[in-house]
Amino acid sequence: MNKMGVLPKYRGILVHDFWKSYFKYKCEHALCNVHIQRELENIYKKYKQEWAKEMSDLLYEIKEQADCARKLGTKIGEDTIKTFIEKYHLILMKGFEDNPPPEISKDDEAKRGIQAQSKARNLLERLEKYEKEILRFATDLRVPLATTRQKEISG
Repeated sequence: MNKMGVLPKYRGILVHDFWKSYFKYKCEHALCNVHIQRELENIYKKYKQEWAKEMSDLLYEIKEQADCARKLGTKIGEDTIKTFIEKYHLILMKGFEDNPPPEISKDDEAKRGIQAQSKARNLLERLEKYEKEILRFATDLRVPLATTRQKEISG
């Protein structure tokens, strides 16, 4: 990535997946919601975790507001953004309740390394840690919410 010299000098908004190597670059970051939507859909379909459908629906609700604001040449209002963030946090709380951290047994304490977690728990932790980058499409309308979603996640 450094050999071509593009990313080290880039100062715009870099939209990417969660690959940690990208975060070393000193530009603004936005995370690709296509990846997130796929994971949410998988968690909902495989494990029937309602929070995943709620988060997917929320991201699309925000997208609709962003698309509308973009067409009107305005921004999403601060109160609306605040409401969306509150909903985001409530959904995360539900998700964390459904996916507590793994219990560590006496045998596990002696082992080195990171304790394995469920895919849902890993996604929740990323959604929490990278909230600003995930929701950048709502706060900076230069960033689109890329999507492959053709229909609603069926419930």
